[in-house]
Amino acid sequence: MCEEYENLQTIAKNTDKLLQESEFLDYTVNVDNDEFRCHRVILAASSHFFRALLRSNMKEEKEGCVTLSGMSAPTFQIILKSLYTGKVVLTLDNFIEVWQAADQLQVDFIAKNCEDFAVKVISLENCEVIFKTAKTFNSKQVLNLCKTFLLNNFDDVSGMETLMEMGINEFNELISSHALKVSSEDKVLETVMKWVEYVPKESLPKDNNEDRSGLNVLDNNTTKDERLETVNEFHDISVEHEQTNEAKGKRIENLPTLLKSVRTCLVSNQLLKHVLKHPLILDNTEARDILIDAVLYKTTHYNHGQWLTSGIHRASSEFEHCGIVCVNKNIFYILSACAEEIHTCVKNTFVNADVTFVVFDSDLYVAGASDPSQTNSTLYVLSDNSWQKITELNGRQLILVPFEERIFILDKFNPVVYTITKKKWNANVAEFTKLPDVLNVKHAINYQKMILIFISVMTNEEEKTEVYQLNILTKELTELEQLNGPAEQIISFSDDNNTFVLQTNGNLWKINVDSSDTIYFEFVEKLWNIQRKLYGALTYKQKLIIFGQRPKCEPPEQKRLGHLEGYFNKIKYWGHDSACSNFVPVALPKSELLPTLKKL
Repeated sequence: MCEEYENLQTIAKNTDKLLQESEFLDYTVNVDNDEFRCHRVILAASSHFFRALLRSNMKEEKEGCVTLSGMSAPTFQIILKSLYTGKVVLTLDNFIEVWQAADQLQVDFIAKNCEDFAVKVISLENCEVIFKTAKTFNSKQVLNLCKTFLLNNFDDVSGMETLMEMGINEFNELISSHALKVSSEDKVLETVMKWVEYVPKESLPKDNNEDRSGLNVLDNNTTKDERLETVNEFHDISVEHEQTNEAKGKRIENLPTLLKSVRTCLVSNQLLKHVLKHPLILDNTEARDILIDAVLYKTTHYNHGQWLTSGIHRASSEFEHCGIVCVNKNIFYILSACAEEIHTCVKNTFVNADVTFVVFDSDLYVAGASDPSQTNSTLYVLSDNSWQKITELNGRQLILVPFEERIFILDKFNPVVYTITKKKWNANVAEFTKLPDVLNVKHAINYQKMILIFISVMTNEEEKTEVYQLNILTKELTELEQLNGPAEQIISFSDDNNTFVLQTNGNLWKINVDSSDTIYFEFVEKLWNIQRKLYGALTYKQKLIIFGQRPKCEPPEQKRLGHLEGYFNKIKYWGHDSACSNFVPVALPKSELLPTLKKL
């Protein structure tokens, strides 16, 4: 290999010497009024273009001369020098022109050198021209690099023409990527609106910058042919403007598709309200509904702590989607929903008995007592990496249900329902209503301006779940129906489209509303055939993770839950040996996560 390399170097030196000393020159290339004398054999050996030309029997071959257009003389000088030496001298100032010339002359090794150089020097200043050049020459290596660069620098490139001129598929692929690095989801929504309103250059009238004001002046001396020519020109302008409107119309048609790729639930309320007033949104029902759904998600807490797909933070976010549970006094286990890694975190909350978590307006709250002998609980909120005391609550075994601007507080042993308003944390807890004393509340959730209350009843010596709805507006309590199976340790969770209830015996129910706005429960499937003590669940995209107590004796076939056709493509059960608090989904700062304990 060493001798071969030395031989190649010798050949390169000798061919370069032939050019410098003007020996055996037998061909001429004219570029931009400059004449370059060279050797046919070198040109043919290195360039597919020259090889084809010199085999063509055309006049350029017979006369021993060709004139090239589309490149400058200095650029061809670099190309020619590279053909003779095998070395390509590239700089930030010349590599684009050399790349274009290498593609024109079909000199593969120079084009490859230019691609490698582009990969090394791409920056905010040149990414647009590199991207356009790579597209022109279909350079997959550089195109992939450019797309990665755009992903990593979206804040800085979001206004560039490169993005605005992308087709729908390419643009949508970019903004939908989980790897997109952006300081705020507001920037993504703003860029989408700019893209939809942008008119690509190729759709503009050809003479868009020319003054056509004189075209409508037809005096008596204008000939018939001149009049006809003028009318035809006006017709062309009309057609061009129709094409412009058509191009813009096609972009507007893609607005709902693009909005589905924006994490709209992470967009600020201020921008959501502003964009909802935009004419393009007002005229598009589907697009408007997508933004309204985001507003509802952020204000009503229908999601039971779950994240809609449009509410999942991107990989670059400072937040991690997790499930959190208190497993022993104030020791918290945290499950990363994406990586399925279990972390730990110790927080001094002064709470170590009957801990209850709730997520409200993206914040994590915990209620509990510092001592088992206490009869009341204290409510804390996680703020700036520490727990801040909010207020005292009546009772110990509490169920906290967030809805709009309030948290509803139910006690498993007290029929009074209390509320606390987020805007008045310093105020006393207010009584909302009183439930019948006979109701032994086991679980409660909000659902469409109702609080659904689950209680235990015995029917024909069978344990069943009785469901009531408490109307938040009228405070009216209505009995709904009974579910087969126990209410003790029943849990609930949601995905993008549905809200589910899961019992310890494995019965999975979906909550529906019929045409008369009556809530009813549809049986979905039995996930297992044994009793499992449940603490909660989270959904992440199409994944469901259930947390409960680990059964002492579990059949092998029950260990893997697999998937649920039409709902979840992956279901996992995470078990713990001892009793725990409720398990809730929450987006925590990544700085809160201590080193990984293990994989789920």
